[in-house]
Amino acid sequence: MKYSQSNIEQLFKLIGSFPNQQYVQTDYFEYIKTKDSIWPNQLLNLQASENEIETVLDLIEEQSKDGEIPNLLMLNPNTKIHSLNDKLRQRAYKSGLWYAMAHSLNNLTPQNTNPNFKVIRVQIKDLGIWLSIVEEELMDNKPLNTVLFKNLLDNNNCYFYLGFERNLAVATSFLFVDKKNAGVYLVSTKKTHRRKGFGREMTNHCLLMAKVLRCENVELQATEIGKGVYESVGFTIHGSVDVFRIKKHNHNSE
Repeated sequence: MKYSQSNIEQLFKLIGSFPNQQYVQTDYFEYIKTKDSIWPNQLLNLQASENEIETVLDLIEEQSKDGEIPNLLMLNPNTKIHSLNDKLRQRAYKSGLWYAMAHSLNNLTPQNTNPNFKVIRVQIKDLGIWLSIVEEELMDNKPLNTVLFKNLLDNNNCYFYLGFERNLAVATSFLFVDKKNAGVYLVSTKKTHRRKGFGREMTNHCLLMAKVLRCENVELQATEIGKGVYESVGFTIHGSVDVFRIKKHNHNSE
């Protein structure tokens, strides 16, 4: 069992291959930039020598200020460069912490299910409902690009799930498969239906499908709120994922 962060990178590259979307690799970082969508817009795989860090961060500040590139930076715990981390913190960017989590499907165990809850695989007719829940619960009501998600829905490596309590759609999840490695994303439950174990059931449904597809490992990036849900179905923590919101830095404040 391991956490590599490769699954999310492959997902971003897939999205970047769609019309009007971009996945760009530069000498110092990569980024996914999506049109008319709050997710995903992200910088990743930032690398620079000690002598280059300040210049590279200045470049990111300038380009992200004008919207040329995203301003959300995600670091990889497997390639952490302490000097780079120190510079990011010195600039007092708004920062957060996600948990790098992985699950070995060899240890997948049956979970109790709620008889009043069922999970279906999303079809095109269900996509609007799925998107509305994710937008409301995870994106602060900011829009997602419907065409982008239709393209994902049409891809054989993507599995979207919608959870119903009786006949009401209340929860979502998304599984992306890359060879033997899978990733779970966009797990959400409507506020009115939380604390009933639905997030756990949506996650477990993804794990069961990954097992059917003969994946060996599943990984994800969890917030503090979601960490306990994922641990309850067998995920373990493999480090921290530092995230920074890049903004214009006032050099005179140093």
